[in-house]
Amino acid sequence: MGVVYRARDRASGDVVAVKVLHQDQRPDRFLREAAVLAELSHPAVVRYVAHGVTAKGQVYLAMEWLEATSLSNLIANRRLAFPECLTLLRRVCAGLAIAHQLGVVHRDLKPANILVPDGALAQAKLIDFGIARRRFDPRITERGLLIGTLAYMSPEQARGAAQIEPASDVFSLGSVVYKCLTGDTPFGGGDSTAVLAKVLLDEPSPLGELASDVPHA
Repeated sequence: MGVVYRARDRASGDVVAVKVLHQDQRPDRFLREAAVLAELSHPAVVRYVAHGVTAKGQVYLAMEWLEATSLSNLIANRRLAFPECLTLLRRVCAGLAIAHQLGVVHRDLKPANILVPDGALAQAKLIDFGIARRRFDPRITERGLLIGTLAYMSPEQARGAAQIEPASDVFSLGSVVYKCLTGDTPFGGGDSTAVLAKVLLDEPSPLGELASDVPHA
């Protein structure tokens, strides 16, 4: 959809990340992300700096620059221990709670959209609110349209429900933690059709069968 630059904010002197939308892309979701981030102020959510249009007519969004790796990279070669997952959960839930209080549902929670600065899970940050939506927004009707990432998608998202509630994000976060603890997503691999069927019809294998250090509770 675009390109991200490392840049310097001329007002503050801070290093920032500037996401610039390609001119052949529709700006709707891009501007929605900017509007959402402008309202969200929490240490667990990437910080909004500014947005606007370049001299060439390209829409841009400036955010704080993070020296970080994604959670997906962090867990590519190892599972997280149970205490590490609790730390991650507390941090991400705190950021999500603020979003949900403002009526914003992220809709694409996955390891790639959680950044971990310097490997510190207690400092994790939620990013990419590009497909986030406000609850009961009459301007957005997406009934029957699959939005999100199948492996972490809630059943209601998989069904293309017109109204996605905060509970959907909670489900997706549970899927993220499942992946962190077991090394696999709750509904396994396969092609998109197989994963979609599993999300809608199957129950995931109990954590205790796949991760011995997870307490029964």
